[in-house]
Amino acid sequence: MSAFIGGHPNWRIQETAFTGLWRIIKIGDDQAIIGDRLEISFIPVELLTSMRHQANPNPPVPVIPPDAMNAPSLIEEIRARSREYQAGDPPHCINLTLLPVNETDLDLLYGWLGHQQISILSRGYGNCRVTSTCLENVWWVQYFNSMDTLILNSIEITEMPEIVLASREDLEDLTPRLREYRHSLGGISHGI
Repeated sequence: MSAFIGGHPNWRIQETAFTGLWRIIKIGDDQAIIGDRLEISFIPVELLTSMRHQANPNPPVPVIPPDAMNAPSLIEEIRARSREYQAGDPPHCINLTLLPVNETDLDLLYGWLGHQQISILSRGYGNCRVTSTCLENVWWVQYFNSMDTLILNSIEITEMPEIVLASREDLEDLTPRLREYRHSLGGISHGI
């Protein structure tokens, strides 16, 4: 899993070979590294705080073209769910792949929500790309197959999509795994 946060400063975040152990690099305007640390967490806090900082609580509703099908109702659903969302609420997912939407609808949603400064990529058999939008707690979540063809296009209203979070079990297993790794390198396991 890797992530990028644009802006001033930029952040580069990479999950290590150990799930839940993240390397977080802060990059200045001159592209020099000004911070570099490791963090153990479900997801680095910079991703959550940046999303909140960049969000617009009430973007204006766009002009709806006459050939739009479901964009007006989707916009209202997204606006309402974003306003109502409270930390700890279950995620609300809108699967655009299964809905009757046309290109005008998708263009309108992309234009209205935009893609903001946070981009997260989870690699596996295919890729999952998670991108922040202009609304707080609203994320584009897109799955691509191994040929980089979009196979699932969705909008999730949640603090952070579950696909990018380390699990509680991963974090519980992390300390013993780090001890084993350190021991295999011949190091002393004190402090881990």
